[in-house]
Amino acid sequence: MLTKINLPGATLNVLDIGEGSPILFVHGFPLDHTMWRFQIAELSKTFRCIAPDLRGFGQSTVTEGKVTMEQFADDLAALLDAMNVTEPVIFCGLSMGGCIAWQFVRRHAQRLKGLILCDTRAVPDPPEVAANRLKMANDVVEQGPSIVANAMLPRLFAAETSQTQPELIEDLRQVILLTNPIGIAAAARGMAERAAACPRLS
Repeated sequence: MLTKINLPGATLNVLDIGEGSPILFVHGFPLDHTMWRFQIAELSKTFRCIAPDLRGFGQSTVTEGKVTMEQFADDLAALLDAMNVTEPVIFCGLSMGGCIAWQFVRRHAQRLKGLILCDTRAVPDPPEVAANRLKMANDVVEQGPSIVANAMLPRLFAAETSQTQPELIEDLRQVILLTNPIGIAAAARGMAERAAACPRLS
């Protein structure tokens, strides 16, 4: 089920489970494939669910500097090639995964059967938001991933979840804390310079 796939310049950790039409699950920042576990538990009954850890996250290769949304999209196309997935996929991306989806559409449209975009944006970062991302990239390398966990977790869960399902929040905190800060920083820098997808929405 979990396997390592070698690509040009990276090795990706991938969950591959189920049979049928393929769904490619692309996680958000700064998470890994495990964020999809509840969806995959159900959908793998009728679909082939492919859920990688993106470059720099989970158990995949860490790249220093910057990883663009284009690079992530190209990694995913190369992953499908390496797994011999020739049937067009349904691409399901959350947040940063949705930003990667825009580039996948632009660069690998022939590989798409459908697109699911969750809590994402087609607009680029305003200058102040981009600057905050770059600052966070520097801070996480210097101080570790706990600063990202503390900043992001309150935005990822409803207030009542902390009362009724605190274990979900703690699980996600551990995912972030175990993520290599260099990988977090590289993705943050890539997010800060992503291009607008609005002209392609139609």
